[in-house]
Amino acid sequence: MGENFQALFGTSPWGPLALAFLFGAAFGWIVWGARRDDADDEDDSDREAAVAPKRGEEPKELVVLRAELQSVRNLLDDKEDNDAAIIEQLSTLDETVKRANGRLKSILAAVKRVAGR
Repeated sequence: MGENFQALFGTSPWGPLALAFLFGAAFGWIVWGARRDDADDEDDSDREAAVAPKRGEEPKELVVLRAELQSVRNLLDDKEDNDAAIIEQLSTLDETVKRANGRLKSILAAVKRVAGR
């Protein structure tokens, strides 16, 4: 019987795959699922007490999210206040570029006059 199983296991492509699956399932059960029954009760009660919020209290995640949303709202409000200053700076820059363009045109006209003589 043992020789037949070994011959069948060695020649079949499903043999090593079945062995790998069983080994992975056993290893996964050892790492993630194997716990003592008496330790489960104590761990679960401590874990539930730490995770579950007390009555009338909000979970920590909601408090953190609410603070993040408030900081984003504050940043958006500051951006709206800065819009007027940015618009003023852009208009000043636009006027400066137009003056520089006018000066360059007058210089180019002078260069053409000198070159045409």
